Amino acid sequence: MGCHVTQQRTCIAYRYSRPPLNRFIRFKATVRNETALGTCKAVALYGLIRHGTRYPQKKDIQRFKEFFASLSQKLRNIRYGGGDDGGNGAQIGSLLSALHGWENRLHEEDASKLTHHGSREQFCLAKRLAQRYPSLLEEKYCSSTYAFKSTQLSRTIESALSFAHGLFEGRGPLNGYQPITLDVVGTHEDKLLRFFDHCPYYLKMKEEEVFAQEFQNSHHIHQMVARVQAIINTEQQVWNMTFKDIQSAYKLCISEHVVFGDSIWCHLFSHHDMDVMEYHADLKLYWTKGHGRDINWKSAAPLVADMLEHLKVAQDSVLHAQVRKPRKATFRFAHAETLLPFVAFWGLMNDSQPLRHDNYLEMVDRMVSWQLT
Repeated sequence: MGCHVTQQRTCIAYRYSRPPLNRFIRFKATVRNETALGTCKAVALYGLIRHGTRYPQKKDIQRFKEFFASLSQKLRNIRYGGGDDGGNGAQIGSLLSALHGWENRLHEEDASKLTHHGSREQFCLAKRLAQRYPSLLEEKYCSSTYAFKSTQLSRTIESALSFAHGLFEGRGPLNGYQPITLDVVGTHEDKLLRFFDHCPYYLKMKEEEVFAQEFQNSHHIHQMVARVQAIINTEQQVWNMTFKDIQSAYKLCISEHVVFGDSIWCHLFSHHDMDVMEYHADLKLYWTKGHGRDINWKSAAPLVADMLEHLKVAQDSVLHAQVRKPRKATFRFAHAETLLPFVAFWGLMNDSQPLRHDNYLEMVDRMVSWQLT
């Protein structure tokens, strides 16, 4: 399995999705390697890794079906003519025809599972880390030297295994394949990687998030809905679309683009429309998993303690010349609910002002901070 960077795709959904190429390019020059450490020496590595790209959740796939059934009924009796406005009318007619003939490629049995792209992301991430930190990651596998832990869900388990395959490829006893010991804790008992499930106050505050809902009532959302609705509606048929309908089309665009590399649904949205939808999603993440509330990052304290303990043991082994070799790398595979509070704990990706429902224009061009979707 090779890992390489090819030319960036130009699809409008590209920036707003999580394909591996986008993230590889964005962070290519931001991760330091051993040659950039100067007189310092890397003695241990701690990796907290979100699972790779996954299929949409079951509830989203079901909603896609419901949404398309409603749209298809509206478009059934429409003649897709070229209109009187030249090329634009022909383009809209062609788009409506394509939407009417859309076939669903997202199936409920695949819901929330790791995609092939997601598996390759993890494989290639391991390859890049091995190149950057050879003194830590070039040894043959031993469970006392390299530790792997994952939540119980299949997408994190498969992510961990794909990562390990990339890290130890060609160095294992089974024709180059290296089996690993993977520590998996049941969902209800996992207070380290699923700490967010074990804090009643956090769960209560999460349900009280209001900024994303208030942004739905803004003129930015209303104008975006009107623009998309103007594409769908014709003289023959008028459909009063809701934000929920628009959200379904947006998620379809993103989901199909991530999994299949293209989506006809993306043509419903302009770049400005995508910015509005992205801001809506980021608002929710900011207030339920990020810097918005102190309880979000404070709940990550057990995971922070786990990392500091790992690094302290490695440091002590160097300072005190202990005979026992320290663990060189610890890898944890979990979810956005795990990673984002951890990032917020360290004050990373924080804006000079909070994301709110009423400061979209001031925050829409944020580039280095809380822009995650």
